[in-house]
Amino acid sequence: MTRDARTAGGARRDRLRDTAIGLYMGSLVWMALVMTSIPKAFLEFDRWWGIFVFAPLCALIHGTRARWLVWATGGMVILLFVLAVATPLFTRAARSLVRTDELRKADAVIVLSSATTKERRLDEYGFIRTIEGMRLVSDGWAPTLVRTEVGGDFPRADADIAELARLCGRPHIEVIGPVYSTRDEATRFADVARERGWERVIVVTSPYHSARAAAVLEKVGITVVSHPCPEREFAPSNPRSMKERLAVLRWWLYEQVRWALYRARGWV
Repeated sequence: MTRDARTAGGARRDRLRDTAIGLYMGSLVWMALVMTSIPKAFLEFDRWWGIFVFAPLCALIHGTRARWLVWATGGMVILLFVLAVATPLFTRAARSLVRTDELRKADAVIVLSSATTKERRLDEYGFIRTIEGMRLVSDGWAPTLVRTEVGGDFPRADADIAELARLCGRPHIEVIGPVYSTRDEATRFADVARERGWERVIVVTSPYHSARAAAVLEKVGITVVSHPCPEREFAPSNPRSMKERLAVLRWWLYEQVRWALYRARGWV
C-alpha cells in the first residue's frame, strides 16, 4: 500500500470518527436540552424526534474546525443541569415570577388557558386553574368566570368543563377563544371587559406564569388581582427531587424568554 493510500485511509477513519463522536454528542446534548426545556423556551418545540435533526447537525459541525461549538454547547447544558438539580439557584430566581395579590371582589374571574388532551380533557394545568377559578366564583369573589381556549389542534374540553361546573355549583361561564398567547388572551378579554363595563378582574393561572400574565393584562388597561392556582407538580418554595428542580428550571427558562420577548414588543 502506498503512502498516499495509507494517508487517504487514515483521513477517512478520522472523518468517520468525527462523525460518530458528533452524532453521539449531539444525541446526548439534545436529550439534555429537552430535559431542561431549552428548545421549548426558545423555539416552542420539545419533541424527542428533534434528535434526528440535531444529532446529524452536530456531526457535520464536529467534522469542521468549529467542533468546539458542540463541546461548548454540551458543557453549558451540563452546567445548567447541575446548577438546577444540585443548588437552590433557580428556585430562588423563579420566585420573582410569582405574583400573589390580596383577594378583592371583582367583576369577573379569568382563567387562562392551557392545553387539552386527545381525549378532550383538560391537561393538568388547565384542570387546576379551572377548579380554582370556579371556587372563587362559588365563594362570591366575582359573578362570572371567563375561560380562554387555546386555538390550533387542541380539541375543546366541553364535557370536562361541564362536569367540573356541576361539581362546583354551576358558575356562570363565558368563553373567549381561540387564543394563541397570553397577549392574545389579554387583548381579547379587554375587548369583552370594555363591552361589559368590567373594571377589575381576578386572574387565575399557574404560579410561575402569574407575574407576566398580570403585567400583560395591566398593559391593556385592566385592573388586576393576581391569584395563582395551587401548584401541585411540586412545592415552589422548596422543590426537593431532581424532577421537581428541573420543573422549576423549565418554568424559569420559558418565562425569561417570554418576558424578554414581551418587553421587546411593548406588551408589558
